[in-house]
Amino acid sequence: MKDFNQITDERGKAAEYHVNNTLHRLLGAVRFRSLDENKAFYLFDGMVLPTSPGSDRLTEVDHLLVSTKGIFSIETKSIAGKVFGERKSKKWNSAQASRFGADGLYDRGFTNPFNQNMLHINAVRGVIGDQWINNVVVLVDADMEGWLPGKWGSDSIKDLFLSADELAENISGRDDVLTLEQVGHISDKLGSYYRRRNGMREAFFGQIKAG
Repeated sequence: MKDFNQITDERGKAAEYHVNNTLHRLLGAVRFRSLDENKAFYLFDGMVLPTSPGSDRLTEVDHLLVSTKGIFSIETKSIAGKVFGERKSKKWNSAQASRFGADGLYDRGFTNPFNQNMLHINAVRGVIGDQWINNVVVLVDADMEGWLPGKWGSDSIKDLFLSADELAENISGRDDVLTLEQVGHISDKLGSYYRRRNGMREAFFGQIKAG
């Protein structure tokens, strides 16, 4: 029987795959391979970067979208049930149905994903320079009821989305802020890391295991 960590890991990977597919389907985003494609949307998924220039410590960015609409660091969470939190909270909470709890429910506290994503944004800036990067969070499978008026987290949180489709629609509706040439220049800087992502992911997971 799979344990809780295995199930959580599998759900997380499925959520990230779903976001990738949605960005491709609705925006035409393509995984970066070369600048020959001359695309308006380049997607860098599962990219591992140093936390700061020259650092041995690594961090993994779920999805980085470089586009004429801007640069988006997208943190994806696969969390079922009601999610409660504020933009500036250190921790968020989710009440989830669970086969592991005697009462069928458990309350799970987790790091505010916007704060978590800032580590990724700082790592990206270490590669591309002081560019504006949108801090975006997608809570796949979250229950919208957690964000209704009268609930904790009732204030509208900018750049929080409860589905990949909602995220793609929002990005599509934004004005262009970068030219194709700028998109290509930024993507080229990131490309050297992305091409080595398999080896860097191995090093990253080694750091996690080592603590």
